[in-house]
Amino acid sequence: MSLTYKLNRTCPVCGKMINDKNKSGYCNKHRDRTGANNSFYGKRHSKETVDKIKKTCAIRSHELWQNEEYRTHVIDGATGLKRSEEFKETQRQRALKQFENNEQREIRSKMMKQSWEDGLILKNEHYSPNFSKEQVKFGEELKKILGEASNDLECNATIKYDDKWIFPDFKFKNFIIEYNGNFWHADPNKFKADDIVHHNITAKEIWERDDFRRSIFEKQGYIVIEVWADDYKENKEKILNEIVRQIL
Repeated sequence: MSLTYKLNRTCPVCGKMINDKNKSGYCNKHRDRTGANNSFYGKRHSKETVDKIKKTCAIRSHELWQNEEYRTHVIDGATGLKRSEEFKETQRQRALKQFENNEQREIRSKMMKQSWEDGLILKNEHYSPNFSKEQVKFGEELKKILGEASNDLECNATIKYDDKWIFPDFKFKNFIIEYNGNFWHADPNKFKADDIVHHNITAKEIWERDDFRRSIFEKQGYIVIEVWADDYKENKEKILNEIVRQIL
């Protein structure tokens, strides 16, 4: 059945003609797809469909991995266009807003616990439990440049303080190497002391927490080396060589 436009309606956003059976009042590009307005709202794939998708993805991933250019693209962390600072800030504000919603936090908590029970989240035996992908990649690159000495690099070390355990990012003999994400550790070059960074915590509170953490390591005789994510991304080779020069 062909679409009809006898009502002469147009999308209020772009002015495009919309057909008579259109219920939203907007063209397909500008109609609301959130919540119940999404055709997939409340629906789930059947087990058979999920298994089929997994199998298809596994086959496709295997085929792609044979391509050297694709492997390099993935290993180097090239994920397309670089996200703008404006986009990052928008995503950060959305995350903060969601975190303030107690109902949303409860839902996420239940989903996470269920994922643990179902075995969908597995403990990483090789890295500290709070590692980000950036930290994992930094660790791999540090291991590579250390060569045989990398056997002394611990990525899941624990240090006891009173009755608590602290997880340093990396431990190499009497050195602690901390890889600081610019957002989670509130880079002083990007944040002011009273800025709310995440989880309603100010930059000053984050700095004080990191200073306290550093003091614990130093009191136990460790030499602490700090690496800021943005500095590392700008000059990886220089920073890696400087770390190696200090710890070897």
